[in-house]
Amino acid sequence: MSGFGARQSPAAEQLAKDYNLIVGHAQGKANDIFVECRLSSQPLSAERFLVEFNTEGSKDDFVSYFYHKVIQRHHKGEITDITKKNHLSTWRALKAFREVVPFYTLGPDFVDDFKLYLDKHVRGLNTRWSRHKDVKTYLSWACKEKIKFEDPYAYFKNQSEPGKWKPLQPDELRRLESYYGLYAPGTPQCRVLGKFLFSCKCELRLSDLKEH
Repeated sequence: MSGFGARQSPAAEQLAKDYNLIVGHAQGKANDIFVECRLSSQPLSAERFLVEFNTEGSKDDFVSYFYHKVIQRHHKGEITDITKKNHLSTWRALKAFREVVPFYTLGPDFVDDFKLYLDKHVRGLNTRWSRHKDVKTYLSWACKEKIKFEDPYAYFKNQSEPGKWKPLQPDELRRLESYYGLYAPGTPQCRVLGKFLFSCKCELRLSDLKEH
């Protein structure tokens, strides 16, 4: 029968040590956030503290930072669902290129290697240009948040090509609307033209239309 103050079992002692390590690690993370904000003279709200606390490593690894920043911006309503989807596509390309990209490794070589990867794995010059543009966007956010790194795009010239799509003129749209009424409902011509007119009215992109 154990009395008051009896020695704990070895298993209980080890469990207590493990819990103390977890608590100590959490306290260390919290202190790092407080110190960083004081040194950078940045205000620290409860919301920002939780974001910083739950995204450990995002201040060191650009891939992690990119992902969490996309989620954060979407949660705040700064970007739409479509923009989130596009930015996460870029994030997946970046992650496939390199699983981890420490901020201190950023430089001209990073962009050159990333360009070679995109040239090999991503079709379309404008799509590759968009990937670079998204990466530059989140590097800009990291710079605003006082994360120190060398700008890898300082001397990089991105390339794009003119789009292959021509704008539809108002008189052409009116003619198509009149043609739509000439086809019997349910015919292939009616369905195809109906989808096209619907995309024009709702400003859908071709990629969005193909999903439906």
